[in-house]
Amino acid sequence: MPQQTVQLAAVTRDAGGAVLTGRAVAWSPGTPAVASVSAAGVVTALSSGASTITATSEGRTGTANITVADGGFVVPAGTAFTAGGGRVAVDAPAGAVGAGSAITVAALASPPADPDLIPGNAWTLGPASTTFAQPITVRLTWIANSLPAGTIAEQVRVHRWDGAAWAPLANGSVDVGTRTASGTTTALGPFALLGPKAPTQSTFMVTTTADAGAGSLRQAILDANATPGADLIHFNIAGAGPHTISPLSPLPVISDPATIDGLTQPGASCAAWPATLQIEIEGSMTAFAPGPTLTGGSSTIRGLVINRFFSYALGSSGAGHNVIECNYIGTDVTGTQARAGHGGGISLSSDSNQIGGLLPNQRNLVAGHDEFSSAVGIRLDGSANVVQGNVIGTSANGLSPLGNSIGIGINGHNNLVGGTEQDVGVCNRSCNLVSGNAVSGISIGGNHNIVQGNFIGTDPAGGLNLGNGAGVIIAGILANPLGNQVGGSHAGAGNRIAFNGTQGVRIIAHSAATQAWNNAVLGNLIFSNGALGLDLCPAQTCGVTANDPGDADTGPNTLQNFPVLTAATLTGTLAVTGTLNSTAATTFRIEFFANDALDPSGHGEGQRYLGFVSVTTDGSGNAAIAAALPATGVAIGNFITATATDAAGNTSEFSMGRVVQ
Repeated sequence: MPQQTVQLAAVTRDAGGAVLTGRAVAWSPGTPAVASVSAAGVVTALSSGASTITATSEGRTGTANITVADGGFVVPAGTAFTAGGGRVAVDAPAGAVGAGSAITVAALASPPADPDLIPGNAWTLGPASTTFAQPITVRLTWIANSLPAGTIAEQVRVHRWDGAAWAPLANGSVDVGTRTASGTTTALGPFALLGPKAPTQSTFMVTTTADAGAGSLRQAILDANATPGADLIHFNIAGAGPHTISPLSPLPVISDPATIDGLTQPGASCAAWPATLQIEIEGSMTAFAPGPTLTGGSSTIRGLVINRFFSYALGSSGAGHNVIECNYIGTDVTGTQARAGHGGGISLSSDSNQIGGLLPNQRNLVAGHDEFSSAVGIRLDGSANVVQGNVIGTSANGLSPLGNSIGIGINGHNNLVGGTEQDVGVCNRSCNLVSGNAVSGISIGGNHNIVQGNFIGTDPAGGLNLGNGAGVIIAGILANPLGNQVGGSHAGAGNRIAFNGTQGVRIIAHSAATQAWNNAVLGNLIFSNGALGLDLCPAQTCGVTANDPGDADTGPNTLQNFPVLTAATLTGTLAVTGTLNSTAATTFRIEFFANDALDPSGHGEGQRYLGFVSVTTDGSGNAAIAAALPATGVAIGNFITATATDAAGNTSEFSMGRVVQ
């Protein structure tokens, strides 16, 4: 095999057969790529194949045929070699063998059958009796485009035939980019690549509005649950739509991945918004039951109108990674009339779900859930969910209130509501329109959630009064909500929070044990709200919280002191000066805003964001503020306000306003 050597000898004789001595012999290889031969007749194997070695002396020749087996030679110090035209590699660590050991490699033309076997990728490594004291690594590479249709490349693994079945090697892995799978073994024998096939999708057709039986939605869900793999439920109900399905009892939970696609019904479309939807599922006959519930994960609900269920209209528990897009939840098929049940809209206790998306055809309408003060349009009890591009609390066109009690309620952690991908000055793409909701647009009781780039209390253009009760509430009720972020410090992160009946942002502690700390409010446009733009409410007491020397008090956001502005002068730029007294030797982000008017308290909101500076307090807790800000959009007679945020994310209320001179 390659790298092994053998010594050949040539004996010269006369015509009578007597041995001649002292005669020179020349050696030559027949196939130099397979083996070389030295002047002394030492043959070195280079690659697998056959070659003829020729010895020549005084015009006479003799030959020897050699065969180089494919494989390599393993030594106690460790060895790595490739074979099979580069498609087989072996890496033996030090100590795998006690003495040198040859490993042969040969293609296995007729491997034992298996439905996951990848043809042309089986090899025999021998001798079969060889074992190793330390596991060796075997790597097999498949030829490009050779995987059978449907094979899941990410799950291809090296297997060894154990005499009864193909067993996967330990420590199996695959690099799809190099088409190489590997694993470890202590024995030789037949090896092969095996990879499972993706489950075949089955399609179940809904052809009737009947509660049960062939062609019903109920039967389609039952059939999809009984069929492993991600199945499709499509609609083709005869006659002019829309078509209403009224279950007489709770629908089966969707326990296996499935896509329920109402856009497959003729006449349905989400190509433009408002959508044209043709399938309505209304739950008025199901007593106290919820609407469709996803438990199997990796499912999609698309193109449906879901309403009148006693509990939530659409839910997910157990496995997550579901997609909910282009639905009307809680309204009629026109998206203009409330048809909600007694509970909420979408309720997710699972993780990593997507509600809506960046494209108009992914948008959901969630509205009309206001029968109880606790009814929530979208409830997030899980983590890592993404809510983008939806209309929550208004008619489908975003121009008329059709509120929930609470637009979005977040009790989970690390959820994202909105994003930074919207166009400037309009609520589209990642922006959620959250308006017209009776209690609040967004209520947060969990940790490390991000709310950014949304319009809260307005229409999609940002100028129409469609206020919520409050804009955003972060409330410590049963727990201490920590590390949430409303807005952000980069472009597009700020929310537009306007026209709400009470505060723009309320951070409230309901008890000494639930203080709501480290909740940053940054870069937002907050204006025309009925109470303070940003209100820190200790012990459920709201209103301006006076600064205290050294900022030693505690409460929501540690009752962070706000800046005191002393002047705002408009020249080529806007020069703002002031002071901050707070925690000693601490750095703060001071954000500045321009306003057309102040609250009755004299404290402003934050109508137009101007920029920020960083200041650090001295040992007494004092810092001077001096900022040169862009004058764009600022006029004589406007009012400048500011907030202070420490490194932990505790943002203050807005300062007293200072008139621009």
